Amino acid sequence: MSFQFLFSGRQLSLLDRGWNSGTIMLWASQLARILQATIILPFAILHFSSSELTIWLIFETISNLHYSADLGFTHVFSRAIAIAIAGVKSLTTQDYTPLPKNEKQPPNLDLLERILSSMSILYGRLTAVVLCATAILGTALLVRPIQLLSEPIFGWFSWAIVLSSIGMNLLGKSNIAYFQGMNQIALINRWLVFTTLGASAVTIFVLLFGGKLLSVVITTQAGLLLFPLLLWILRKKHQNDIGIPRISKFLCPEVFTYVWPATWRSGLGKLFDFLTLQSSGILFAQILSPTIASSYLLAYRLLYAIRQFSSAPFLSQIPALNQLRAMNNRSQLTALAKKRATYVYFIFALCIVFVGTIGSYLLLLAKKDIQFPPISFWALLGIAGLAERYGAIHIQLYSMTNHILWHIANGITGLLFVSFCLLLYPTVQLYAFPLALLASNLGFYTWYAAKYSHAEFGFRFLTFDLPAVGIPVLILLVYFGQSLF
Repeated sequence: MSFQFLFSGRQLSLLDRGWNSGTIMLWASQLARILQATIILPFAILHFSSSELTIWLIFETISNLHYSADLGFTHVFSRAIAIAIAGVKSLTTQDYTPLPKNEKQPPNLDLLERILSSMSILYGRLTAVVLCATAILGTALLVRPIQLLSEPIFGWFSWAIVLSSIGMNLLGKSNIAYFQGMNQIALINRWLVFTTLGASAVTIFVLLFGGKLLSVVITTQAGLLLFPLLLWILRKKHQNDIGIPRISKFLCPEVFTYVWPATWRSGLGKLFDFLTLQSSGILFAQILSPTIASSYLLAYRLLYAIRQFSSAPFLSQIPALNQLRAMNNRSQLTALAKKRATYVYFIFALCIVFVGTIGSYLLLLAKKDIQFPPISFWALLGIAGLAERYGAIHIQLYSMTNHILWHIANGITGLLFVSFCLLLYPTVQLYAFPLALLASNLGFYTWYAAKYSHAEFGFRFLTFDLPAVGIPVLILLVYFGQSLF
């Protein structure tokens, strides 16, 4: 169907750019997930019994865990695929030879086939382990709530469907890694938007017409099952187009040597990052009243959401950056990395100011007892968050070497954060938390990350970092300064 009768040439051009923009489609998929979580829950609360709602929330919690269950396989495999597409001969460090500058070679299909074969084996094993563990622990957790249903058999059918969906999505992460490596970020997120919104719409329709737990689980999980299936079909077609119609399944030692060390380090880094956030929540809960604690925990949740949102312009370009490094095109890599890092810093700083400006009004309109934290607290938290974004970008850049620093950076930074919290709280009270986050980031995370990427790529602070992060830092400093008066 053509839209030429509805839009002008310029409008069509803008629509096409948005349609094929990895950044915009990534934002759209994030928004679709937020809408799914926020829109379906009120309908479920209204139409489910208390027993059904309890089980539904347990299902949602367990389902959400699969997003981090792959440790770091997806990112590492996508990087390996991008390198193979760039035409390099080998993944191993000792045989890694960058291509002559700006020279483009055809994809190394032999290496790509070995990567895809190993990816299939490793994801199959990972899925089997995670699914068995989830089935055992989840079933034990659900025995009592399901027995409270008027018809427990439907609860167990629902659990079987959720388990099937988790298994399919874990296997389907190999398709995500494939298309990320092929620099098809927009394609992945377009289909994620369609399946998420489609499943949400059908689920709301079912709830409005009296649907119970089983029917709602079927509709919500249908979207989660459809997404990996669609990507699998598209991947098969793409593989056929590039000359790999079928792959034999074997675990290549070279690929495993490349993938596994980076994977466990990435997974450990994610765990340390998660534990740092959780430790701050535990500290809040222990020393603050529930009303004040909820206010400040809200600030941390908003900071996390802004962090995710602002990262999209950079994350969408990681496959392209991997390919530029493989082609030894340092000048274009530097220009693209600097441009996208600038987007991240500006979006982050402006979101901090925007949310701080409207946060109190939104909570007032919602008639919630939770109060937005003082602007000085929020601004300090934003400055600390910007320091974290600076370090994260440099670690992501250095990760293109497959030497992973996440576990060291996040582990030490987390320990410093907790230590600074305990040290500062007796003197500055609530402000110990943003100050501890800022001190731990500036004291280790930022310079540690930048040291490695600067050495690898020849970046200089005055020419690479300062033009990108200088104005966003100034924005947040001015915002903090005016909050004091």
